[in-house]
Amino acid sequence: MAEINITFPDGAVKSFDNGSTTEDIAKSISISLAKKAVAGKFNGELVDYQAPLTEDGKIEIVTKDAPEGLTVLRHTASQVLANALHQLYPEMHFGQGEASDDGFSFDTDNADHQVSSDDLTAVEAKMKEIVKANLPISREVLAEADALKLVDGDPYQTQLVKQAAAANDGDVAVYRQGDFVDLSDGVQLSSTGDVKIFKLLSVAGAYWEGKSSNPMLQRVYGTAFFNQKDMDADDVRRQEARERDHR
Repeated sequence: MAEINITFPDGAVKSFDNGSTTEDIAKSISISLAKKAVAGKFNGELVDYQAPLTEDGKIEIVTKDAPEGLTVLRHTASQVLANALHQLYPEMHFGQGEASDDGFSFDTDNADHQVSSDDLTAVEAKMKEIVKANLPISREVLAEADALKLVDGDPYQTQLVKQAAAANDGDVAVYRQGDFVDLSDGVQLSSTGDVKIFKLLSVAGAYWEGKSSNPMLQRVYGTAFFNQKDMDADDVRRQEARERDHR
């Protein structure tokens, strides 16, 4: 089998089988590193932990305590949120999911039932079911025509498919989470079971693409961490911010 040459941050170079993943490379260093790692940064670009590497390049192992690691977690939590909403409200249309320094979110639109704060307990419970199911998450690249069939007329997703295809020579990246498939340009974890510590926070209106001339969607906000200590600290920070706002 052909080999690729991988350069590590310290300048060391090691050969691996073509198609090796960041996970394979992390395991070659130590099992403890492999358990802490969630993604790779290959030639400066964030890649899925189990994505095959097929050319020479520079690798950085992204761990849970790295800022990029938290971004990967929150991208995954955003898709778990969308999956839960889809199961609860099959007619719902979806805008974009996002991960940020403050948490994650997903924009939604449902003429029959717009999501409100009263729904968050049920949505969070459904998310916990999806996490408990430990569904494998995989990235696929589809042709534009196949991606359009997948979104089945959702006006927002249709627009996103066309934009993605135009920017990527007709290719559209999606992530599969069990039977649920979602457009995403953010690297994700390998399984829903890795999204253990999360909570939904609020719902607010948000214009599609941030333009007041576009429809108003409902944006569901949440946050996620790899450990309870960080979640508890975030709870304190948010409570202090609320108290300052009321002074």
